[in-house]
Amino acid sequence: MQEIDRVKSFMMKEFQWITVVCDRFQSYLGINVEVQDHAVVVDMIYYINQLLSEVDMPIVSYKTPAVKECFHATKESPSLDGAGKKKFHTIITKFLHLAKRAWPDLLSATSFLCRRVKQPTKMDQQKLLRLLGYFQSPKSMKYNLIPSQPLGVTSHIDAAFATHDDSKSHSGMVIFVVGMLVFASSKKQTCVTKSPTESELVALTDNIGMLSYLRNLLPFWSRTKYLPLSYIKTAHQL
Repeated sequence: MQEIDRVKSFMMKEFQWITVVCDRFQSYLGINVEVQDHAVVVDMIYYINQLLSEVDMPIVSYKTPAVKECFHATKESPSLDGAGKKKFHTIITKFLHLAKRAWPDLLSATSFLCRRVKQPTKMDQQKLLRLLGYFQSPKSMKYNLIPSQPLGVTSHIDAAFATHDDSKSHSGMVIFVVGMLVFASSKKQTCVTKSPTESELVALTDNIGMLSYLRNLLPFWSRTKYLPLSYIKTAHQL
């Protein structure tokens, strides 16, 4: 409580008025966080229900959030009208907030559709409806943060070679702290690579900075043997 009071005093010097809530249950920007004895439970159920209520089209249940041709865009598909474009932009922006906060399995499809907001087509709309349909299938709507490993940070980085229409590859990254997923990224690479190995090297160099940032953010772990640096060594070897 002394630390909370110290932070509160520091913040009030800048903002004059703030609200402090000390409870096991918190809600912020559509995110519900419940602190239990041995876990932290995160959910965005209310946010998801609000998102589903904004769609006036039939939604079919799907077990996966994206199709195999997720990154494919065809010029033959008709463009959406003005109102359709605006609605598409609004919903996919909300999906980006959802994917970045609590549902990282939506990131690949969401990152692609975010690049389609200027000229969305009927095909893009169907991909968006599939994202919505993903929440119609039975699944746990809560994300449990439970430490399952010794103190340390683990990261996995991979790439899908030439998966986009312009022959660019796609990078993916996840970071786990004591076995809990704390960061996920899925994005299109900015350059054209000539082989799967090169695309993976680009993914490595593009994403290793986040792992280094996390190491600097957690100075205690950087002084221990628990922070693996195998990816940095791999980059040197390549």
